[in-house]
Amino acid sequence: VLYNCMRRRDWTRALTVLDAPMIEVDIVGFTMAIKTCGQARRWKEAMGVLGEMQARGLKPDLVTFNTAMDAMGKAGQYDKALDLFAEIERHGMAPNLVSYNTAIHACGRGGSVERAHELLREMQAKGKGVRPDSVSYNTVMAAFAKKNQWKTALELLAEMETAPGVEPDLISYNTAMHVCAKAGKWERATELLTEALGRGLQPDVVSYNTVMHACGRAGEYLQALDLFGMMEEVGVAPDRVSFNTAMNACNRALKWQAALQILREMESRNIKANVKSYTIAVDACG
Repeated sequence: VLYNCMRRRDWTRALTVLDAPMIEVDIVGFTMAIKTCGQARRWKEAMGVLGEMQARGLKPDLVTFNTAMDAMGKAGQYDKALDLFAEIERHGMAPNLVSYNTAIHACGRGGSVERAHELLREMQAKGKGVRPDSVSYNTVMAAFAKKNQWKTALELLAEMETAPGVEPDLISYNTAMHVCAKAGKWERATELLTEALGRGLQPDVVSYNTVMHACGRAGEYLQALDLFGMMEEVGVAPDRVSFNTAMNACNRALKWQAALQILREMESRNIKANVKSYTIAVDACG
């Protein structure tokens, strides 16, 4: 019953089951209920379930703590996630990779970038027995990206290349390209796209859209259009964001005819233009 509640994200039903008389719920059941509350961003209820579990004499295991931390992180309660992280060792257990990544993610969502970075460094310290993986690095990079700290994000990307058992993946590069685009570093964003291709990765539509956006903002509309054309050559189908981004690059460069040509091409491919598409086109002609 609790598994079905979790699948349906029905947290109210899950709590009802826990309170039902004559039903004995084990650790797995309580953990499912915590996860259900977490999916609904009901962090207080998730903490309540954890407390009720202990009140009934059941000892939370590592999966339970990781699930509760995830519930706190999803709700933006990173401080409570860190409290639970500390509870793991107080209960005689050692945090595993999932524990660290969950705590790092909670810190990133809560804006505590330095603490997320500290957790990554803690994993790297000798004696912990837990090595960071690409998810660990990507999550910390994303946290720095949210704070527009592009230099630190790129340092982490470079570090991944030498870290044992870790290799940058497409998420790593997309995150790095995104933070460079936000910082106006269009040349570096373009270099990162080339680096990703050189590593045998297959940049996706997000990759190209991000770098096109960076080029367009910098007034490098020809570079943006080159990337727009390159998408087809490498088998990446442009989406509406791609067309809007290319049009906007032309608009910023006062190339209204090119912008209208892209709009016509968009319509010929049966990609539905939205309000933003027409707004860019009208602005280009104005």
